[in-house]
Amino acid sequence: MHKLLISLVIGGFSSALVAAPVAVEGLRVWEGPDSTRVVFDLSAPVEHSVFSLENPNRIVIDLSNARMGSSVVLPEATARVAQVRSAPREKSDLRVVFDLAEKLKPKSFVVKPNGEYGHRLVLDLETLEPKSKADEPVKLVTPEGRELVIAIDAGHGGEDPGALGRRGTREKDVALQIARELARQINAEPGMRSVLIRDGDYFIPLRERPERARRAGADMFISVH
Repeated sequence: MHKLLISLVIGGFSSALVAAPVAVEGLRVWEGPDSTRVVFDLSAPVEHSVFSLENPNRIVIDLSNARMGSSVVLPEATARVAQVRSAPREKSDLRVVFDLAEKLKPKSFVVKPNGEYGHRLVLDLETLEPKSKADEPVKLVTPEGRELVIAIDAGHGGEDPGALGRRGTREKDVALQIARELARQINAEPGMRSVLIRDGDYFIPLRERPERARRAGADMFISVH
């Protein structure tokens, strides 16, 4: 009888642990030239699914066994995301809907805890037609020759802060400052022109960075870290 009682208590306790919902502790948005990144800060890993809807354009993400934290403030409208809505779904799940100003392509992945960040779910909303500055055609200076085009890539950005200094300095900010100053000096030289791969606090996937340099017709690629 005692063994049966202990088994029931342990089983009930284990079920309670498994049933504890994952809390969304924060919801952040960054906008870049060609994509918008949404980051869910989570209390634990979560299973999720993402799909698109049209007329009107929407991105829907369902989080299994999850709830929205009471202190979370939903992001305000951006150039691409007109509104963010959330509601419980099927009792234990959470649905978050992004009403879009234009059609976007979603990509999602999870990130393990790292430094000051805990569990995260990242949702990238990519434009169908890139509009970055790196798409500008190469400008010829004279019929005899053309400018030397130098692509400058400030490392990290957005959700990826890079290394953190003792006083809270973030590598992504320092890298961007250096990149902008280097671009200024290059542009001051006759026959030379710079292209900033990242010119703001947003993340660009590693494979996309050299691709942007190629589209800009860059003769040289400098990565700042």
